[in-house]
Amino acid sequence: MHSISSKAELTIQVTVVITVWYRYKFLEEALESVVNQNAPSSDYEILLVGKIDENILNKIISKVKIKRGDVKIAYEEVNEESIGAKLYKAIKIANGKIITFLEDDDIFYHNKLSVIEKLINCEEKRSFLRHAVDLIDEKSNVISRTERVESNPVYITNEDWFNLKLPSRHSVKFASVSSMAICKSLLENYSDFIRRIKFSPDILVLLISALSLGQKIYYLDPLGAYRLYRDSFGSGYGSFDEFIKTSRFKYKSWYEDGLVYSKMLEGNKRLWDINLGVTVLYKILFNIFNNNNSDIKLTVKDLKTIIYLMRSTYTSKTLSLKALGLYILSYLPYQLRKKILMERIFKDKIKIYTKKSNL
Repeated sequence: MHSISSKAELTIQVTVVITVWYRYKFLEEALESVVNQNAPSSDYEILLVGKIDENILNKIISKVKIKRGDVKIAYEEVNEESIGAKLYKAIKIANGKIITFLEDDDIFYHNKLSVIEKLINCEEKRSFLRHAVDLIDEKSNVISRTERVESNPVYITNEDWFNLKLPSRHSVKFASVSSMAICKSLLENYSDFIRRIKFSPDILVLLISALSLGQKIYYLDPLGAYRLYRDSFGSGYGSFDEFIKTSRFKYKSWYEDGLVYSKMLEGNKRLWDINLGVTVLYKILFNIFNNNNSDIKLTVKDLKTIIYLMRSTYTSKTLSLKALGLYILSYLPYQLRKKILMERIFKDKIKIYTKKSNL
């Protein structure tokens, strides 16, 4: 399948970037949710990036395009596993002024792109939008619905954006990358950093939006749904051993992404300190879950960093105290850590998934 032509119509306003892996279970539903938008098909394009069997993909695309054959859909193969490599390629070839993202197991509601087109204006520096989401389960049943409101949208100043408390992962306002849209020009400014990211596209886009002077928009009504299920790629809650293995990978990746962000945020002390706090926490959590030799070892310097963060005016004291407690606990013998910390975290997560999705 060929890439979208660089000579595509200038009317394209939005590029929907779908990162794909070798999984197909929900891809048809994800694609269909974009094809069925109430925005004119000439206003947007769909760009799938990653690694996937093209024969299977072509069958899925042929099936969803029966309803709307004029929607532009293209696939660009990216063999690298990192999310950054996929996003970097997408940004290079996208034709839209605005880029919005869709993970291949989430869905858009039919009015999402029309709302994005109406509210984001890159020329007027209305540069970023994040919206609420509903939660759905493996069978696409709504398991947590966000209340619809009348006062939409909310425009957020840069100062308020810095102080915005980000929603928790299992909140109905979860800040998934599938709930974000941003001006392509902003992403292009940081493309060298984007290509180095491994695993945290949501944090990446939020930080780039924070670095921008453009106005941020929060849309209180859900414009899509995030799929919450135990067997998703990012959860790893099928068994305790799987959870430990997945946690090691995630915390290591998040820590390494944090080091990239620290370079990207140089010169912005507020964001640099905030990122430093999260990064040192991920380093500690990786060491708690890790029992093998690794070059990511905790040192006295990390303890000094935690003390520095406790005194910083920009960082959460609660997070700093949590980091300090976990730092101390990370020196317990591995089996004791496993019994006290890992099992507790695993059981707490399982309760969340069981309560939300009735699995």
